[in-house]
Amino acid sequence: MSQKLFMNLVTLNTSLTEPMAIKGDHVYASFINEFDNTVETDFEESLVTVKPEFSNSNEFRKDVQLTFDENLINNQLVGLFNSNKVISLQETVISWLPDQFQTYANLVSQFFTSTWFGKIFPDIINEFGHNKRLDVKCGFSKQFLQGKLADKHTSQVWFKEGDIIEFSANFGCGVFVGGVAE
Repeated sequence: MSQKLFMNLVTLNTSLTEPMAIKGDHVYASFINEFDNTVETDFEESLVTVKPEFSNSNEFRKDVQLTFDENLINNQLVGLFNSNKVISLQETVISWLPDQFQTYANLVSQFFTSTWFGKIFPDIINEFGHNKRLDVKCGFSKQFLQGKLADKHTSQVWFKEGDIIEFSANFGCGVFVGGVAE
């Protein structure tokens, strides 16, 4: 199985590593996940061995127990960092419209104005005026962060002992204002 993840930037290829098995009341399945994007050597050096521990306690027997692998999450973040893609809020919202409603994309884009966002954030109208086209864009790439951040490194997540999650987020977002909305 192959699927595009996170804004169609990274492809995850998943395959069953061994046949699924039923043992008693449990179904066992193991998958291997591989990404299409090339990884940097320093990323490969930071990979951790994941040793999932599942509970056999009766309290959890009817639950689905999953393991989240920080290597997979960090690989996606490396893919974002090495891509030259800017993520637009307006384009993302419109892409979520079902195919049969794509004709309404122009109507949805009319909500992306300083007047509409000014109802939530009044300072937008003070700074940009009424009825200007507006979009929020974010980027994780080196190119997008150039000149905006002194430290340009890949965002990363670490799962620590005791259910602690640490992260280093390195991305930029901005409000982009254009001409008068029609």
